Amino acid sequence: MMTSTALSLGKAARAAGVGKTTLARAIRSGRLGATRTATGYLIEPCELERAGYALRAPTEAQDATDGAPGGAGPDATANATSATLAGEVAVLREMLAMMREQATDARQERDQWREVAQRLALAPPKPSPEPEPTPPPMSWWRWLRSTG
Repeated sequence: MMTSTALSLGKAARAAGVGKTTLARAIRSGRLGATRTATGYLIEPCELERAGYALRAPTEAQDATDGAPGGAGPDATANATSATLAGEVAVLREMLAMMREQATDARQERDQWREVAQRLALAPPKPSPEPEPTPPPMSWWRWLRSTG
């Protein structure tokens, strides 16, 4: 699922400071994730970062050419991006709180098991039961008389 932050191949190449061909090769080899559309590829900025392409800050000239003609200006795009990022931050904070809670639970369980192991290690060993003495083997003569 692509979001409104997805970049075209050309815009992604400009943002990463590499050529379009370089990104296209990375997509074909599987190093870079992208969505194929009828007009080309759409690439998420996080995919560029994951693949190791450092994003450069856009210049004012790029901002002027990247805006949609007759559409929303940079302020509307910035507001939408800001709202999206705020939502993602909230979700990530919830996930962080949940992971911290899980880590606390795991530590408590670890400590409980450590206490059990220490008690078992310090407990005196239980005496092993004496094995029952085995009767002496039956002599050949006795066996012959018992089988008839």
